[in-house]
Amino acid sequence: MRRIAGAALIAFLTAACGAKSPPAALSKAADVVAAPRVVSAAAVHQEIGSGRPVVLLFMATGCESCAAEAKSLAAALSGRGDVHAFGVDMAGSDDTATLRSFLADVGVGSLPIGWTVDTGNAFAQRYGIKALSATVGLADGRVRFVNQAGVPGSMLRRQIAGL
Repeated sequence: MRRIAGAALIAFLTAACGAKSPPAALSKAADVVAAPRVVSAAAVHQEIGSGRPVVLLFMATGCESCAAEAKSLAAALSGRGDVHAFGVDMAGSDDTATLRSFLADVGVGSLPIGWTVDTGNAFAQRYGIKALSATVGLADGRVRFVNQAGVPGSMLRRQIAGL
C-alpha cells in the first residue's frame, strides 16, 4: 500500500513540475563527462550522522526542473568544500541505472553532488518533504533549514553559509 501511495505521489509531483517519462539510456558513453556518484541511502544517513554540514535536494527522475535546482545547489556550494550535498530521488521504485541515466541526460551527473534513491520515501518522511526541488540543510545532525520548494540561488547560498 505504501509503495502504491508513494508511486502515486511521485506521479503527481513530476506532472506538476513539467516532467516527462524517465529518459532512455544514453546512446554513447562518450556523452557522459563524468559518471554520477550514486551512493546508498545508508551512506547518506551516515554522512548526516557525522555532524558535518549536509544539504539534501529532493528530486525525481523525469523532473527537468529538478536539474536546474541541482545546478543552482552546485553553484551555491561553490567554495564550501566542507558541505556535502546529496540529491535524493523520491521515486523510490527507481534503480540506480535509471537514476544514472536521468542525471547524465539532463547534464547534472558531473556536479559535486552525491545521489541516492529514497526507497520507501524514508528521507522525505523524516524531513516532512512534500514537493520536488525541496532542500534540507543539516549541521551537527540537526535540521537548520527546510525549503519545501525551489528557492533562488542567492537565498540558498545564504542558508548554506549558515551551516
